[in-house]
Amino acid sequence: MTSENQTDLPSRRSALPKSPGRVAYGYRTTPDGKRIPAPGEAEVVRELITRVAARESLVGVVREFEARGLVGRSGKPISRVSAAAIVRNETYAGHRPEIAPALVDEETFGAAQKELDSKKRHGEGGDSGAKYLLTGIARCGECGRTLQHTTIASAGVVKDHYRCFVRGDHTIARSQAWLDNMVIDELMRMLPDAKPGQLLYDLARDPRPREVWARLPLSRRRAIILESLTVEILRVGRGKSGSAEGIRLTRRVAT
Repeated sequence: MTSENQTDLPSRRSALPKSPGRVAYGYRTTPDGKRIPAPGEAEVVRELITRVAARESLVGVVREFEARGLVGRSGKPISRVSAAAIVRNETYAGHRPEIAPALVDEETFGAAQKELDSKKRHGEGGDSGAKYLLTGIARCGECGRTLQHTTIASAGVVKDHYRCFVRGDHTIARSQAWLDNMVIDELMRMLPDAKPGQLLYDLARDPRPREVWARLPLSRRRAIILESLTVEILRVGRGKSGSAEGIRLTRRVAT
């Protein structure tokens, strides 16, 4: 299957219109020959790539799509092979601007490629090992590396933290619980502006979004954060790892 001939990729059985011509799933052709995002289809592409980037199992996403009634333009359920073809298609990251606009940003696309490469090396499974909400998502504001989980003992008490492990002239660490809650609070503030097609939109439609959030699988929560926010941790003074100082949360602009 080529990136421009994905004719059996997923669409909503009742809602997704068929795109004219043999164009990549997620796009449609205008009367003047330009390719633009196809309503409904583009949202499926964004969701798939974003969830894989957040270390969610490709097989698990495919199964959920089928349960939700997502089928291809041929009317058949999406297959794992077709889903992988979407995730690998550089057109969706804007690598072929002369053909079609980007549907996801470069960072999300790159993270999805790494995740598929990892699954290829180690075998397809469930969530590929992320056990904490922000590992691999939150970044060090000094060197740009992603933070990992660790434990730090203070006054005889061992607590969970996110930390940059790059050796050098900086030490970046923040309380895991504090940072998790900061990010969740920011997501809740974003709900009034959530739009259809965004992963955050399902939370926005529910009258008890925090309860829904708590029930979501970790991989889905990570995907929502990855799509919605960038999280940067800057250096602060000693004893301030549980404060808001030095935490930069930036809302992503929807593609």
